[in-house]
Amino acid sequence: MKVLTGPMMSQEQRGTLCELAGLYGLLPAIACRLDWLTVDVLYRLAGWDLCPDALSDVSIAEAYGIPVKDFPN
Repeated sequence: MKVLTGPMMSQEQRGTLCELAGLYGLLPAIACRLDWLTVDVLYRLAGWDLCPDALSDVSIAEAYGIPVKDFPN
């Protein structure tokens, strides 16, 4: 499963995250409870490092050895 995380501190940011995830066939990290053992790769949007939830997503992925990649702009 491919997951997308990023800034999600406002309703607009959450909407953008979900919209981009849908356009690219990814699962937005806020869509459901993730079973991190089934995640193949975590993509992160610009500004992810300013959002505590996205920082947590990246930390969990790194702890599980899941590849983390920047989403192309």
